[in-house]
Amino acid sequence: MYKTEFEDIDYKIVEERNTEIKKLSKDMEDLSEIMTDLSAMVYDQGETIESSVKNIENSEIATLEAVESLIKTEYYVDKSRKIYRNMVIVTSGIGLGALGFLGGPIIGAITVLSGGMIGSGIAFVTNKF
Repeated sequence: MYKTEFEDIDYKIVEERNTEIKKLSKDMEDLSEIMTDLSAMVYDQGETIESSVKNIENSEIATLEAVESLIKTEYYVDKSRKIYRNMVIVTSGIGLGALGFLGGPIIGAITVLSGGMIGSGIAFVTNKF
Protein backbone atom coordinates (compact mmCIF):
# COMPACT_ATOMS: atom_id res chain seq x y z
CA MET A 1 0.00 0.00 0.00
CA TYR A 2 2.90 2.20 0.50
CA LYS A 3 3.44 2.36 -3.25
CA THR A 4 -0.16 3.22 -4.06
CA GLU A 5 -0.21 6.10 -1.63
CA PHE A 6 2.69 7.67 -3.55
CA GLU A 7 0.97 6.90 -6.79
CA ASP A 8 -2.19 8.46 -5.45
CA ILE A 9 -0.31 11.58 -4.38
CA ASP A 10 1.47 11.76 -7.74
CA TYR A 11 -1.84 11.41 -9.52
CA LYS A 12 -3.34 14.29 -7.51
CA ILE A 13 -0.30 16.47 -8.23
CA VAL A 14 -0.54 15.70 -11.95
CA GLU A 15 -4.26 16.36 -11.85
CA GLU A 16 -3.74 19.75 -10.12
CA ARG A 17 -1.05 20.70 -12.63
CA ASN A 18 -3.32 19.68 -15.49
CA THR A 19 -6.13 21.87 -14.08
CA GLU A 20 -3.74 24.79 -13.64
CA ILE A 21 -2.40 24.36 -17.18
CA LYS A 22 -5.96 24.33 -18.58
CA LYS A 23 -6.75 27.47 -16.58
CA LEU A 24 -3.55 29.12 -17.82
CA SER A 25 -4.42 28.12 -21.40
CA LYS A 26 -7.88 29.70 -21.04
CA ASP A 27 -6.34 32.87 -19.60
CA MET A 28 -3.93 33.04 -22.58
CA GLU A 29 -6.87 32.70 -25.02
CA ASP A 30 -8.71 35.49 -23.22
CA LEU A 31 -5.59 37.66 -23.31
CA SER A 32 -5.17 37.00 -27.04
CA GLU A 33 -8.78 38.04 -27.66
CA ILE A 34 -8.29 41.22 -25.63
CA MET A 35 -5.15 42.08 -27.61
CA THR A 36 -6.99 41.51 -30.91
CA ASP A 37 -9.85 43.77 -29.81
CA LEU A 38 -7.40 46.41 -28.61
CA SER A 39 -5.54 46.29 -31.91
CA ALA A 40 -8.81 46.83 -33.80
CA MET A 41 -9.67 49.80 -31.57
CA VAL A 42 -6.26 51.40 -32.13
CA TYR A 43 -6.64 50.95 -35.89
CA ASP A 44 -10.11 52.55 -35.85
CA GLN A 45 -8.85 55.47 -33.79
CA GLY A 46 -6.00 55.97 -36.24
CA GLU A 47 -8.50 56.31 -39.09
CA THR A 48 -10.56 58.77 -37.04
CA ILE A 49 -7.49 60.86 -36.26
CA GLU A 50 -6.46 60.90 -39.93
CA SER A 51 -9.97 62.01 -40.89
CA SER A 52 -9.89 64.77 -38.27
CA VAL A 53 -6.51 66.01 -39.53
CA LYS A 54 -7.85 66.14 -43.10
CA ASN A 55 -10.91 68.10 -41.92
CA ILE A 56 -8.68 70.58 -40.09
CA GLU A 57 -6.53 71.05 -43.18
CA ASN A 58 -9.63 71.58 -45.34
CA SER A 59 -10.98 74.11 -42.83
CA GLU A 60 -7.69 75.99 -42.90
CA ILE A 61 -7.79 76.21 -46.70
CA ALA A 62 -11.43 77.34 -46.68
CA THR A 63 -10.64 80.01 -44.07
CA LEU A 64 -7.74 81.37 -46.11
CA GLU A 65 -9.95 81.53 -49.21
CA ALA A 66 -12.64 83.35 -47.22
CA VAL A 67 -10.10 85.91 -45.98
CA GLU A 68 -8.92 86.52 -49.55
CA SER A 69 -12.52 86.98 -50.65
CA LEU A 70 -13.18 89.47 -47.85
CA ILE A 71 -10.07 91.47 -48.77
CA LYS A 72 -11.24 91.67 -52.40
CA THR A 73 -14.75 92.67 -51.29
CA GLU A 74 -13.36 95.41 -49.06
CA TYR A 75 -11.29 96.74 -51.96
CA TYR A 76 -14.29 96.87 -54.32
CA VAL A 77 -16.59 98.45 -51.70
CA ASP A 78 -13.99 101.12 -50.96
CA LYS A 79 -13.48 101.75 -54.66
CA SER A 80 -17.23 102.06 -55.31
CA ARG A 81 -17.59 104.52 -52.41
CA LYS A 82 -14.91 106.74 -53.90
CA ILE A 83 -16.59 106.64 -57.30
CA TYR A 84 -19.98 107.43 -55.73
CA ARG A 85 -18.49 110.33 -53.75
CA ASN A 86 -16.88 111.82 -56.84
CA MET A 87 -20.11 111.46 -58.80
CA VAL A 88 -22.05 113.31 -56.08
CA ILE A 89 -19.52 116.16 -56.05
CA VAL A 90 -19.50 116.55 -59.82
CA THR A 91 -23.28 116.22 -60.17
CA SER A 92 -23.94 118.75 -57.40
CA GLY A 93 -21.49 121.23 -58.87
CA ILE A 94 -22.84 120.90 -62.42
CA GLY A 95 -26.48 121.02 -61.36
CA LEU A 96 -26.24 124.04 -59.12
CA GLY A 97 -23.76 125.70 -61.48
CA ALA A 98 -26.17 125.40 -64.39
CA LEU A 99 -28.97 126.89 -62.31
CA GLY A 100 -26.65 129.64 -61.11
CA PHE A 101 -25.54 130.67 -64.60
CA LEU A 102 -29.14 131.34 -65.46
CA GLY A 103 -28.99 134.09 -62.86
CA GLY A 104 -25.62 135.44 -64.00
CA PRO A 105 -21.91 134.66 -63.74
CA ILE A 106 -21.47 135.79 -60.12
CA ILE A 107 -24.48 133.81 -58.91
CA GLY A 108 -23.26 130.91 -61.08
CA ALA A 109 -19.85 130.96 -59.39
CA ILE A 110 -21.48 131.07 -55.96
CA THR A 111 -23.79 128.17 -56.77
CA VAL A 112 -20.93 126.12 -58.22
CA LEU A 113 -18.96 126.59 -54.98
CA SER A 114 -21.95 125.85 -52.79
CA GLY A 115 -22.82 122.82 -54.96
CA GLY A 116 -19.28 121.53 -54.53
CA MET A 117 -19.49 122.07 -50.78
CA ILE A 118 -22.86 120.32 -50.56
CA GLY A 119 -21.57 117.50 -52.73
CA SER A 120 -18.45 117.19 -50.58
CA GLY A 121 -20.57 117.12 -47.43
CA ILE A 122 -22.81 114.40 -48.84
CA ALA A 123 -19.78 112.45 -50.03
CA PHE A 124 -18.19 112.78 -46.59
CA VAL A 125 -21.32 111.50 -44.87
CA THR A 126 -21.77 108.60 -47.31
CA ASN A 127 -18.12 107.66 -47.01
CA LYS A 128 -18.59 107.10 -43.27
CA PHE A 129 -21.14 104.34 -43.82
